[in-house]
Amino acid sequence: TYVQAASQMILALAAFLMTDGGAGDLSYAELTARLFPMAATLAAQVGRDQTVFFGRVHRERLDELWGLMRDALTRPRDEEADFERVRTTMLSDLTLGLRGNDDEELGKSVLQAMLYEGHPYAAPELGTESGLGGIELDDVRPHRRTIFCPGRMTIGLAGGYPAGFAERVTTDLAPLATDACLGRAALPPVADPGARIWIVDKPEAAA
Repeated sequence: TYVQAASQMILALAAFLMTDGGAGDLSYAELTARLFPMAATLAAQVGRDQTVFFGRVHRERLDELWGLMRDALTRPRDEEADFERVRTTMLSDLTLGLRGNDDEELGKSVLQAMLYEGHPYAAPELGTESGLGGIELDDVRPHRRTIFCPGRMTIGLAGGYPAGFAERVTTDLAPLATDACLGRAALPPVADPGARIWIVDKPEAAA
């Protein structure tokens, strides 16, 4: 799904805030405390084409995990402290991780920017340092309602879940429906800028 580069950063913040923030009646600390004894996973993966929310747990604790995941998707708390923590983590992953410590991934990111120069795919999946620094919580809430909605959603289930669970998931996610839900649009074509060479100047690089 085509998402403008600036919107991608807001989308990433929204997704991580949903899985790494408070949900429903639980604060982030309370949610983490509930997940730990279940050995459960609740997380988001943000890419240029799609965002995936996923949960994993032993089938005996499925109902408990789904209740938490449902609230994370439909009733995120959007607390300012969680937003600042998530944004700080993303900035750290971008500046200290990608730019500072991972030369291989940095090279791939530069190649991506070179291949898709002038295209929404050119920006790193986490966004840019200046872009992330300029986003506020009030930017995240309305954007989330236009992107994370049934008209753009595919639900996937695997494992030993009981009969009727798929229908329950669909029903529980109905509150995500909104008139503001954006439809799917085709990606713009990638321009051919011709032959060129990019050089990354990083004197402290290990290789």
